[in-house]
Amino acid sequence: MVQAGRIVSLMAFICCVTEAAVETNETRLYKELFENYNKYNHPVTNESKPVKVVFDFQLIRIIDVVSPHYFTS
Repeated sequence: MVQAGRIVSLMAFICCVTEAAVETNETRLYKELFENYNKYNHPVTNESKPVKVVFDFQLIRIIDVVSPHYFTS
């Protein structure tokens, strides 16, 4: 039993360390990509006109579904 507890503790520690390393890598990548970024520069023919931005998204995964009885009064 004591050995199993140590293994679980070790695995939890490894997961935390790995997650922290990934976060550090993401932060470093973000900083490197945007270090010389100027949000006021954008390629347009006329700077006085507004820029139309179009984006799309899609649902990748449903994590939780709420019961329909929740919404009935």
